[in-house]
Amino acid sequence: MGDPMKIMDWQIDKLPADSVSICNAIMIEKGIRKPLMIDPQLQGSTWLKNVSNREHDIQIVRISDPNILRTLETSIKMGYELIIEDIQETIDPLFEPVLSGEAAAAGTRRQIKIGDKMIDYDPNFKIYFVTFLANPHFLPETFIRVTVINFTVTEMGLSQQLLAEIVKIENEDVEKRK
Repeated sequence: MGDPMKIMDWQIDKLPADSVSICNAIMIEKGIRKPLMIDPQLQGSTWLKNVSNREHDIQIVRISDPNILRTLETSIKMGYELIIEDIQETIDPLFEPVLSGEAAAAGTRRQIKIGDKMIDYDPNFKIYFVTFLANPHFLPETFIRVTVINFTVTEMGLSQQLLAEIVKIENEDVEKRK
């Protein structure tokens, strides 16, 4: 399902070279529901920030930020990509309209109700949730509303990443052909 050129671009943007990370990136790109990334080693979020910064306007905010509502509204209006970091084991109900896709047509434009007001909804808006917990226990309702993507490094993934780095250093010809 992945385009080899796009995967190579992702790896330039610091996506690890193991097959699990590549599959995770494809799920983020092609998934229908909003992604929630389990990322204790910060590999997935580093890649996402790099690729989003290069391709789109991006906002990054922690769940504890007091200005999160304002940042969410601005991102929706302007069509920015929004990364919400440090999600715990529940997702704030503030995000429910975004997760359920409650944007409604109002004349020639689409609007969504966030908090107590209607705001314009730009179709370019994307939202990503990231948790840094190694083994979170999400409620079943969370699994229904988002696509949970686990970027935790596995033993096989780590060996693939190390092998890719060694090939890069020891055998540059192979890396250039790749």
